[in-house]
Amino acid sequence: MSNEQNSKNNSKIVLISSVVILILVFVVLVSKLGSGSKPSNSPDSPKISQSDYIKEKINTPINLDTYVKNALTCGSLAVTDDYIFYSNSEGLYRINKDGSNKLELEQGEISNINIYNNYLYYTKRISENKTISSTNYTHNIIKQSFDGSEKTEIASMNCQRIDSMLAVNDLLIYKLVIFEGDGGKDDYGEETGKLVSKYQAVSLENPEDIGDVSEQQFSSIMTLNYPFNQTELNQYLREAGYDNFSVKSAYSVSDTMYFETRRMKNPRDTVIFSISKKDSKLNLIARYDTVEENDYTIEYTLTGFSYNESDNSLYYILSTRKRDKNNVITGEKLEMCKLDLSSNSITVIDTILSKGF
Repeated sequence: MSNEQNSKNNSKIVLISSVVILILVFVVLVSKLGSGSKPSNSPDSPKISQSDYIKEKINTPINLDTYVKNALTCGSLAVTDDYIFYSNSEGLYRINKDGSNKLELEQGEISNINIYNNYLYYTKRISENKTISSTNYTHNIIKQSFDGSEKTEIASMNCQRIDSMLAVNDLLIYKLVIFEGDGGKDDYGEETGKLVSKYQAVSLENPEDIGDVSEQQFSSIMTLNYPFNQTELNQYLREAGYDNFSVKSAYSVSDTMYFETRRMKNPRDTVIFSISKKDSKLNLIARYDTVEENDYTIEYTLTGFSYNESDNSLYYILSTRKRDKNNVITGEKLEMCKLDLSSNSITVIDTILSKGF
């Protein structure tokens, strides 16, 4: 073979090799782009750290019993066949269903009350200065018996607040809201920064087993489906002449939905309705109209509903606030109320707090 032929063959080999390399590079680039892969620190694909136990439990279908529904709709109130548990700004309490025999179970700022396997679970905020919002505080998750004889700290974390919590599938699933400072100060000398959300689960069998939960997992677990959606309720409210009212809290029993609405502008009246899939008609249950005088205004709000099957009743706390002409709160009253669903009658069981009335 001549030198000229060898040169031609070598040139062909180089050309073919170059083409092959270019094709391989192109294929790799296309596969990366096509797969939609993102860096591990991308906010759209957060790194989730879960033990096998938490992973199994978090993906187990939830038994949507009354206790689960109650915890999802009202974090300051829980009901059993025998007792009502509630919290206010001063502590956690237990009373009988008729309002008698009040028992203090815990002092402090309590929220996110759950009942699971005949125990109470709740969160407690430990703070020296409640006026500073741009900081984090110690929050404890606590398990307690109904009579207060047993109390165990399940977990402790540093955050601005625990926004919600659910005891289900041998887990406690919760949302932390954490303040992240940016090193700056505002005009009042407080830290500036932003609030970020973090979702976690802790095993009730082994409290040292704490894992991350994705926002999607958390939302799917913490979302309740109702017989009527927001758009449908707004339409029924408009048709009944309540076009300036918005839904604040709700509870469904079978195909009937009970919900609280509040006027979006003054006077901010509060109304309780029910509506059933049987006829899709609004039923007015109660009105709490704003009282407006020259020197003060009295407004009413609800803290959410909690249901008990044994007496077919919804329980809620009615909050009454008195404000002076400068909009300063001068009086507050909290009343435990029972709505009997058999008759749609309301009974005030107990006045659990009264200041300035």
